[in-house]
Amino acid sequence: LENVQEQEESSSINFQVIYETVILNWKWFLLSLFICLALGYLYLRYTTPIFQATTKVLIKDDDQSKNRSGMNSMIQNATNLGFISNSNGIDNEIEILSAHDLAQDAVYDMKLYTSYYHKGTFKDQIVYKTQEVNVDLDSKHIKKLNAPIKMTIERNGSNYQIKGSYFVPIDAFTTEKEPTEFERTFAQLPASIRTKVGTIYFTKNGNYNLESGNILKVVINSPEAVAESYAKSLSVSQTSKTTTIAELVLNDANPQRSLDYLNTLLKVYNKQANIDKNEIAYRTEQFINSRLQKINAELGSTEGQLESY
Repeated sequence: LENVQEQEESSSINFQVIYETVILNWKWFLLSLFICLALGYLYLRYTTPIFQATTKVLIKDDDQSKNRSGMNSMIQNATNLGFISNSNGIDNEIEILSAHDLAQDAVYDMKLYTSYYHKGTFKDQIVYKTQEVNVDLDSKHIKKLNAPIKMTIERNGSNYQIKGSYFVPIDAFTTEKEPTEFERTFAQLPASIRTKVGTIYFTKNGNYNLESGNILKVVINSPEAVAESYAKSLSVSQTSKTTTIAELVLNDANPQRSLDYLNTLLKVYNKQANIDKNEIAYRTEQFINSRLQKINAELGSTEGQLESY
């Protein structure tokens, strides 16, 4: 009995010891709490928030359109669904929507290879569609760009002071080790700067005006790299095994940019699908015309032989 009582006493919680431990070390507990809260604040302050944009697209199969006419009329009332015709199955279309080439065409159409930033208190703020100056590289050299071109546009009175640097490409993957810097001042826009990586163009963006003393940061990236990042951030999946609806989910730092990208991606997909259909129709027409020509020639010679006979 004594052994049992000793085990119960040793296994029971000694609140007095816990209380004394907490009271004697309250400073360490308070310091730990302060450090955790400070780390959480810094993380939320300096980490760029990522938004998720979602859209759905109906993959219509031409062979089954007659059987699903009632369902199609009902789905057409949904405002968030796009309509794409195909005859290869939803699995193939999901792979096409996730392809790098499709993402690259969308990047070119939206000129997403150029990024704009405003200087913030703690970190640079992403600017989308509201940048005061549009910056672009000529189409011939933008495809060969493999390292970013970084520059700042500062308004000094009525002048635009532009400073930047770039790396001259050696081949498709390597560049010179030392950057090449450039600096120009323009009294008005539009303007252009000729560099070893191409001609950089500067134009005003509508009614947005860069105030004197403000700085706009610009980075021109490789379209290949930007398309690769968007392709990795995009996930395409079938909503259900019994439907032909694909769901597109994109993670991006700017919510409006992600929505515009998804819409542009579907437009590019529709455009390529129409090109493929037109190509098939054109080839089919050529084949039919060639066969008709042969048939006409054969019938003509046959009728001539019958007539002479």
